[in-house]
Amino acid sequence: MPAQSVKLVYNSDYATIQFVKKLLDQGPSTEKDKYFVLRGLDLHTIHFLDSLRLDYLSYNLRYYDYPVGQKMPLSFFRLMEKYILDETPQMSYRTYAEGIIPEEYIAQYERMLYLFKPIYQEIVEKPYDKQIKLAMQLLNTMMEDLDVTQKLHTIAGFYGVKMKDYVIAIYPVLDNLLTTGTSFLNRGEVALPIIHVDPRQAISTLVHEISHLFYSDMSSRMKRVIDATVVNSPWNGSRYANWLMDEVIATAVGNGWAYREMFNSEESGSWYYRNHYVSEASKIIHPLVSQYIKAGRSIDIQFINSYLEKLDRSVRRWMRDWDFLLQYREVRVPSYEYLTMVDMYYPFYYYRRYLIDNRLDEMLPTTTKMYIFSDNYEEEWKDVQKYLGEFVDSIPDFSKPFVKELVFIDRSKIILIHGDKAFVEATLQEHASWYQYQKRRRNAKR
Repeated sequence: MPAQSVKLVYNSDYATIQFVKKLLDQGPSTEKDKYFVLRGLDLHTIHFLDSLRLDYLSYNLRYYDYPVGQKMPLSFFRLMEKYILDETPQMSYRTYAEGIIPEEYIAQYERMLYLFKPIYQEIVEKPYDKQIKLAMQLLNTMMEDLDVTQKLHTIAGFYGVKMKDYVIAIYPVLDNLLTTGTSFLNRGEVALPIIHVDPRQAISTLVHEISHLFYSDMSSRMKRVIDATVVNSPWNGSRYANWLMDEVIATAVGNGWAYREMFNSEESGSWYYRNHYVSEASKIIHPLVSQYIKAGRSIDIQFINSYLEKLDRSVRRWMRDWDFLLQYREVRVPSYEYLTMVDMYYPFYYYRRYLIDNRLDEMLPTTTKMYIFSDNYEEEWKDVQKYLGEFVDSIPDFSKPFVKELVFIDRSKIILIHGDKAFVEATLQEHASWYQYQKRRRNAKR
């Protein structure tokens, strides 16, 4: 048995943080409904919840030069989650965090846990204590019976990295029917729909998330090779295919190869339910991934070229969809009120950054850019014109609203929008296929 291990843990503090995230989500949730029934008159606690800026914490300490396709940006939020998982009787998460994370944010977490841990325990932990313990026992047994650690060593070889020790936090959710997860800083999480636990889906999700950690651990040399291969590729969709690479490969590995190895069948339905682009792309490259793993080969230039070629037709089709383009986005907005508007119509993203009164040259070179003009469009156009150079041959007619899409030499896109707030919102809504789909579903139920 390999020395390195995967440790599954249930941590009440960590689960409380995820519970608070659910309360902060814009969409409906069982947790949110039960929270307001239980604490609907507790205005002090609700005010604190409204004042939380976890999203701000998530982006406060980012390395903006991180490879775009990589999901391991450093942030206060992720560091705090790691410290909470690493806490021992001898070392509290505060001890880990002091001197690294500003005191005001440490205090905010302490306040959050003080206020919401009793609520989480009353709504989730105590009523479902037996189910949580049974789920942990079942997953640990399956990890051993299926020899998941050995399979992860095989997958690590495919990524060209060495296996490490990993801690995966398991926490319950009440309203989802599907298992979800994420990964960060050699840690990961799997959210179990505790009322209907699907252990197979949970194990494949775990493998998926650790695959992201393997991708993060790939050598800087290999990442430079990937970048150079993408830049020099003849395929027009290469830039956006590169954005998907980490997620697509992890899905093809965890939900494809590993699922078949463990359960002798392919996972039914969507392999990545939150993003049909990733699900479709992972099924396209699954045979390539399986071929490499079975042959004991690691990701190389030949793999990257094959990956880009196989996905090019689909990616070029998706490049017409704003839902696809805005998964990695930087948006220059006239004021803060536009932030909620963009997020409402385009809620799914892997990377996002909003700028107010910033220049285009302060944006990353490889993201989709959206520039929404304000009333000061004459000065703003000078900035756009300077940035776009030869890609702009004439001044737009600012006397009427317009939407323009341009493709850069690096094959990424910029979307220019000019008009009043109503026009901007109508434009965002019109191009939001996911939003339109949900709207049709709601109307059909009436």
